[in-house]
Amino acid sequence: QGVALCCLRYCFRAMPSGKVRSWNESRGFGFIDTDEGESLFVHMRDLSGCSALREGDTVEFEREFDEKKQKWAAVNVTGGTGEEPEEGTVSKWNEERGFGFITDSDGVEVFVHRFGIHNSDSLIVGGRVQFTRELDEKNDGKPRAINVRMEGAKGKGKGKGK
Repeated sequence: QGVALCCLRYCFRAMPSGKVRSWNESRGFGFIDTDEGESLFVHMRDLSGCSALREGDTVEFEREFDEKKQKWAAVNVTGGTGEEPEEGTVSKWNEERGFGFITDSDGVEVFVHRFGIHNSDSLIVGGRVQFTRELDEKNDGKPRAINVRMEGAKGKGKGKGK
C-alpha cells in the first residue's frame, strides 16, 4: 500500500511551477525562478496559450536539457498573461536596410526592423505575419512590431543546418 501511494504521488504530481523573474519582449525570452530555487531560461517559441510573459506571472512548465548550451530550460510554459499576437500583411520591406512595414487588420502601417523577426532574417512583401505591437519611445511613441513570425517560415535560413 505504501509503495502504491508513493507511485501515485510520483506519477500524478503537478508540473513544476515558478514565477517569471524577467521577460525581454523585444527579444522574446526571459527567465523563470522555479519553486525549487532554480533559474530557467524560457524562449517565446516554448510558450503555450500566450505569446509573451510578464514579470511576476506564475507559470507551469516542463524542464528540458539543452544539449548545445548544457543547461536546463523551461518548455511548454503555460499560465503567461502576455497578449495574443496580432495578424497582418507585410506591405513594404527594404532588404538592404533591414526594415519595413506591416499593415494590420485595420489598415494601419506598423514599422518592423529585422531584429524584431523571430523565425526568419527578412520578410516578403505580401506575406502574412503575426506580431506584437509596442510603442517605440525613441521614435515619438510610434508603434513598432516585435516578436514577428512569418507564417510558413522555417528557421533562420543560415544554410548551415544550425
